[in-house]
Amino acid sequence: MAIDKPTSSDNETTVERRPLWTIRTKREWFALVTFLVVHCIVFVYAASVQMKHLNLSAAAGGQMPYLEYAKHIAEEGMPAWYGDHNRMPLVPSLLSVWHTDHWSAFVQRSKWFSVAMSTLILLAVSFLAFYVWPSLVAAAFCAIFAFTVLLSRASFVQAELPYYGLSFFSWLMLCRLLSQPTIKLAVVAGLTLGLAYLTKASAWPMLPAYIFIVLVRHIYFTLRKQHSNKTKSAINSVGSWRYVAVATLMFFVTVWPYVWHNYQQFGRPFYNVNSTFFMWCDSWSEAKAFADANPIGDSYPDATSDTIPSAGQYVRSHTIAQMWARWRYGLSTLFQLAYQGAYTKYLMISVGFCCVMTWRLRRGLDSMIKVHGSALLFSAVCFTGYLLVYAWYVPVAYGDRFILSLITPLLFGTLWIPFHLSRHQSTGQRPRNMTFWMNSLSVALLGLLMFDSLISIRKTLYEPTRQFVRFYYNESRELLSAGNLAEASRGLRGVAQLDPDFAQARLDLGMLALTNGQVREAIRWLREAVSLDSLNADMWNSLGSAYMAADELYQGIEAFQRAVDLDPTFAIAWYNLGGAHSSVGSSRHARAAYDKLLTLDKKLAGQLHQLIPDETSPVSAP
Repeated sequence: MAIDKPTSSDNETTVERRPLWTIRTKREWFALVTFLVVHCIVFVYAASVQMKHLNLSAAAGGQMPYLEYAKHIAEEGMPAWYGDHNRMPLVPSLLSVWHTDHWSAFVQRSKWFSVAMSTLILLAVSFLAFYVWPSLVAAAFCAIFAFTVLLSRASFVQAELPYYGLSFFSWLMLCRLLSQPTIKLAVVAGLTLGLAYLTKASAWPMLPAYIFIVLVRHIYFTLRKQHSNKTKSAINSVGSWRYVAVATLMFFVTVWPYVWHNYQQFGRPFYNVNSTFFMWCDSWSEAKAFADANPIGDSYPDATSDTIPSAGQYVRSHTIAQMWARWRYGLSTLFQLAYQGAYTKYLMISVGFCCVMTWRLRRGLDSMIKVHGSALLFSAVCFTGYLLVYAWYVPVAYGDRFILSLITPLLFGTLWIPFHLSRHQSTGQRPRNMTFWMNSLSVALLGLLMFDSLISIRKTLYEPTRQFVRFYYNESRELLSAGNLAEASRGLRGVAQLDPDFAQARLDLGMLALTNGQVREAIRWLREAVSLDSLNADMWNSLGSAYMAADELYQGIEAFQRAVDLDPTFAIAWYNLGGAHSSVGSSRHARAAYDKLLTLDKKLAGQLHQLIPDETSPVSAP
């Protein structure tokens, strides 16, 4: 799937092409620059709205680990560059340039840096699109890429955005390297793929896939003896192993410090905790338990092979039916996420158009396959392979971030195939109305995008998905468990703001405020929590504790009583209820709570016994 150079051959299609190299007049350049400027301004504005209404703290969208990684690089230098071998170092290294001792300022700078990086990716892809296609087709592709792929993460500090851009360009250059190879292209392809790997570890399988396609092609043409010398010469030129060697060399030159460190410390050059261990676990809880029990970020775990997650151990402990069920569940989940994505409708239209036009232009398939067959096969191998790996990983972790890495290449390919199929028609078979159909598709896509934006812009920029809120809450809870109370509080407040019905976040905020001695604020949060989930005994018990801290004893007794009414086996609530009754001198009720607690938790009953005055306590303690 290469980007063809312009030619004046008589076999060229009659499609009206206005790519960059044909722009001559000032008016054409003005129109192009105006489109790009307006396009980027609208994109930056939408990203700033997203930042204000969705990206409310460092805990949102998985940003915190990258920010902490960048902070360590800025403070410790090269030793911290290698990180925890979960997240790759390129994005944190760039973020470390903007580090400041003021945490809030650093977070804000990082968000704007992500917006700027997203805009640069958009500009690079836009220039490529206008280089390849007529203006209307390029504009449609750029708009869909900007507002359905990039915008969803534009202001979030993550590795996904640069990875989408670098992996897309790596795929495209490797495709062209299979069809129209040059040494310069091999150098750039290896370098870009290396940067993509340093952004996310999932990039490197493209290199063995490329080498595999070259090997298959070499074997195929070696076995075919009937080709002419001219064809053999072309095959030798296209399939020369020197391009493989140059691309591989440049890839390893780019990633050498990181992979050499991995080899020295872990004995594996491409060591990554996700691909080495986590993907061979059956759930995130299993993966987390393994990570907590082993120092996998510092050294390879010193444990028996049966206790270390690995491909061999997984195959030995699972049946084929279980593995197939995991793949089926993963694929089903990914397709459900894709169906809910904003990009789905545009992708379906372009895929349908590609199928129809490929059938209409089927006479040019043979000619096109001779030139671009290896690139098409490489694309199919990459797409299928990544889809299967992502589906396998779903039980451990999932999200649209995996699917989005495949959307841009797939959309590009479905628009590229019919456009370039028309160039492989003979003179008498040229489709006279190809320009009309390509422009009609572009207008349909742009029109649908603008209409969809009018009815969904608020949801895109203001209303988060349930999955986003749930992940946001989980990240905030992780910060709370790690003792980062300030950032955890900001994260939980963000969750409460984004989802007014999220009672659990209000419970956590109330208990955090109570821990900090902010009693009145704790009562406010906990009252909101019980109003949202009035059947939750834990929330009533927590509200009772806040009332007791505020010396509102009778309100505390009412809250504790409601907790034990909802859950008669709630031992700690019975303990609190007995203590509250004892505080107001209600001997009979304190004894009743004690008697009940004896049947639930004798240790707690003994502690309650010490709170009850002698005249109200039973004759003997347990």
